[in-house]
Amino acid sequence: MASMTQSGGAMSGSNSHQEGFFSYLSPEAQALKRHPRRPDRAMLDQALTALMGAATGLINVWHRLAG
Repeated sequence: MASMTQSGGAMSGSNSHQEGFFSYLSPEAQALKRHPRRPDRAMLDQALTALMGAATGLINVWHRLAG
């Protein structure tokens, strides 16, 4: 059975084995619960949250000064 392209033309070959190429799980779901890098993820999330708050504050100051 030939596959169809987006333009409607047939592609050569079969796509019967493509379902194995795609993963519908998030990387978080794929990693083991006791993986040694999981604490690093929590620490990184906290650091990025703090940086995002600081960046938002700087952007707000810049908008006040520019406007």
